[in-house]
Amino acid sequence: MGCGGSTEAQPNQTADGHPLNEEAGNKQSKLNDEAAKQPTNEAAKLTKEEVYVSANLASIQTLDEDMASEQVSDDMEILQELHTMVREQYKTSYNEIKQAYKKGDYARVASSAHALKGAMSSLGANRFAKLSGLLENYGRELQAIIKAGTPVTEDQTHLVSIYIALMAGEWQEYLTVFQDFIKRTAN
Repeated sequence: MGCGGSTEAQPNQTADGHPLNEEAGNKQSKLNDEAAKQPTNEAAKLTKEEVYVSANLASIQTLDEDMASEQVSDDMEILQELHTMVREQYKTSYNEIKQAYKKGDYARVASSAHALKGAMSSLGANRFAKLSGLLENYGRELQAIIKAGTPVTEDQTHLVSIYIALMAGEWQEYLTVFQDFIKRTAN
């Protein structure tokens, strides 16, 4: 079994055990209050940090090690093979998302994000899966706006670019955590 432990963060720390500064917690509360006041089809020009905090991503484990181990009956060789397949899925889907975003094809953004969500969930990469799900839902929302004949605003497309940037950073975090997990279980 892995050493992932609980998926819930302790007070004042992320699910991965990193300290959560008080300012970030207060900022999240304020953002949640502001988000509740705004219509869902309007996206203010948020920063990556604000989106990360408002989505409560810090409270979600990068990798649920117990779940990842259980998926492959504790066979780390199979887990590494699964990781290789997911890495290829990431490359394909992430590039599709970036290309679809450039073309304003939010249905394609949503479907590629959905594929990533499923792939990352299968490895226990919960934070990345959550982020993919957020992009999937937002892509669908934007596609519905377009279908209704309403133009998508610059602020709305900006939020898609923020999700894409967060995905790139979260992928790097996942790779680091996954490799550390493999090294620990090899010993």
